[in-house]
Amino acid sequence: MAEISDAEHINLAPGETYYTVLAMDARGNVTQSVGGNGVTTAKVYDPAAGQL
Repeated sequence: MAEISDAEHINLAPGETYYTVLAMDARGNVTQSVGGNGVTTAKVYDPAAGQL
């Protein structure tokens, strides 16, 4: 998964991006992302449990 976007196109304009994945760990957990509003989020997972 790279990004989640609005699939509706109005007047041939591209859809709005809601969420973009910037980095993932070896387990496929999203570790860094940026929202459509420009806010970047970083997450750290417990490697033993695989949880936040």
